[in-house]
Amino acid sequence: SSKAAAGKAWAQCGLGVVYDTGTMGLAVDKQKAESLFRKAADQGHSNALSRLGRLESARGNYSEARELREAAASQGHMNALGYLGAMEEDDMKTVRLLTVSSELQTTDRFVQLILAECFAK
Repeated sequence: SSKAAAGKAWAQCGLGVVYDTGTMGLAVDKQKAESLFRKAADQGHSNALSRLGRLESARGNYSEARELREAAASQGHMNALGYLGAMEEDDMKTVRLLTVSSELQTTDRFVQLILAECFAK
């Protein structure tokens, strides 16, 4: 897309999602997706940071995944907060991560599930 080529982080991340998932008639291309996510993440795009965290976690690079997700979470990215919570072994730390601010009220089902699991133990 011309917006992605022009360096717009939102467009780079969006095109990265298309390559990552193989939607909109494009074949899955994980390398292109990662490259686009990195370009957007370099500009601080929270969704790109979170998606890179997922890729790094899948590779077993958990410390890099944590750093990327923390950067996304610091911008209020709820999915990143959920994954950070899921990475924690201490349930109370998980709860604190997921309730860091009253402004971060969420209907994100993943985050709700992680919180529910903490309280069910």
